[in-house]
Amino acid sequence: MRSRTKTMILTGAVALAGAGAFGGAAVVNAATSNGTSLATAIATKFGLKQADVQAVIDAQYASRQAERLQTFETRLDAAVTAGTITADQKTKVLAKAKELEAARLANRDALQSKTPAERRATMEADRASLKQWAADNKIPENLLLKGGLRGHMGNGPMGGHMMDLDD
Repeated sequence: MRSRTKTMILTGAVALAGAGAFGGAAVVNAATSNGTSLATAIATKFGLKQADVQAVIDAQYASRQAERLQTFETRLDAAVTAGTITADQKTKVLAKAKELEAARLANRDALQSKTPAERRATMEADRASLKQWAADNKIPENLLLKGGLRGHMGNGPMGGHMMDLDD
């Protein structure tokens, strides 16, 4: 019974702690103000193993990412069927999304260490670069990434909201 109670507490704590944040990859290793990870904080609070909590967070994140990718691919398939883009353009968009996600993950720590103004400048430069890439490949901006590139860099390309090209 005790193990089941811990599992229920763990699931509830992860759900509550990450309810609004699971849209972004930052949740996987989200840091609190004192530098401890979300998984460590939950594990400490409820007397659980940090590795178990992290495994639940990682599994939830992977599941959400897979759902977002499927939704994104379905949207691109519909655009190909409608003649809005070609199959080759769809392939390019998916490759670009993977490239951007890899770059986001590789640069996550460096971006976190920048000031808000520096982060904004970086995102604006990335936005301009992506906008130019779309124009060069004749791809409508609203099809680049789920959500039409609205939001911020933190969520990544499959996360639904990467950046706003409509400024």
